[in-house]
Amino acid sequence: MHERQAIQSWLGENQIEGVVLIGGDIHVSRLLKYDTVKQVGYPLYQFISSPMHGSVIPSLNVPHPALVQSAEEPFIFLKLSIDSTVTPATLRGAWMNRDGETIFTVDTNRHELSRQKHPIQTKD
Repeated sequence: MHERQAIQSWLGENQIEGVVLIGGDIHVSRLLKYDTVKQVGYPLYQFISSPMHGSVIPSLNVPHPALVQSAEEPFIFLKLSIDSTVTPATLRGAWMNRDGETIFTVDTNRHELSRQKHPIQTKD
């Protein structure tokens, strides 16, 4: 969590938009959407695709307030599809198994990952 907080602070301080965190190697697949509007300027997604092999560890699929979706499924990979020919540009993450079956998906777009969509309210 310390590393994620540091990244979030850096993104906010530098006003960097359109970031999605991608990771793996925790033996379960997860989609998290952090409420980082105050710190980053927009909600921050984390895509975790794991495992690519047959060893699932269900006990690592722990509750988290930002958890949107999870799967305890072996042989998973993350397929990202980006369309920059539309406005706003879109991003689809699809967690898939080795048989090509979609386990779950998420769709977002450039507007959602923008500080302009989520203006930070200040007190005067």
